[in-house]
Amino acid sequence: MTTAAASSRSQYWKPIFERSSRWLTVPDDQREFDAESGSPIAKTIATLDILSGGRVILGVGAGWLREETEAMGTQFESRWKRLRETVEAIRVLWTQSEPSYQGELVKFPRVRCDPKPIQKPGPPILLGALGPKALERVVRTYDGWVPIAGRPQSFKRHVDALRKVATERGRDPKTLQISAFVAPADDGISLEDLKLYKEAGADRLVPFSQGDAIKMAAGKTLEIVRRPAPTVERAEKVK
Repeated sequence: MTTAAASSRSQYWKPIFERSSRWLTVPDDQREFDAESGSPIAKTIATLDILSGGRVILGVGAGWLREETEAMGTQFESRWKRLRETVEAIRVLWTQSEPSYQGELVKFPRVRCDPKPIQKPGPPILLGALGPKALERVVRTYDGWVPIAGRPQSFKRHVDALRKVATERGRDPKTLQISAFVAPADDGISLEDLKLYKEAGADRLVPFSQGDAIKMAAGKTLEIVRRPAPTVERAEKVK
């Protein structure tokens, strides 16, 4: 996603940004990183953070499709290490005036990287992944977790498992932000479900599904953008 694309997309979401709270988040891309993308993505996300007034939350993933990963120039078996080092490098780029990073797969000498994001030390970076190893990765490296949630009951079980891993690894579970992708019905997410997701441990919800992504690819972006409006209104009633 280029800076220009980020600016353009911010115009789509502006009316909802103005109405939505930090409890309900409008969707953007979940990024799949490769080593070479670290600096451009750091700049782009910092720019979007400025445009949105410090409201960016970055969801990242390592990818699951070997062909796609290798087409981007990454060895499939090393994708998790590459993702972790890229995220570490981005944090350095956001916080240091003359950043440098020396990892096993990602490395660069002292550089200049501007602009810096509004949020300090930078926008939260949440990992999108499932399974026991994913929860361990979240606790070790990331600011939180961004799963594709099922029903609130199953989501709560996953949140409880994440908190258990955090406690066992010596990290305060309260330091982990949890955003959940929830597939909305035609009339949005019900008020009852919004309350249940919050009680289960969600800090925020993203009303978006794979079906929405397919519709956006087919040119129905504005239809998808308008659809969260009823959910935004209901979210304002969630205490």
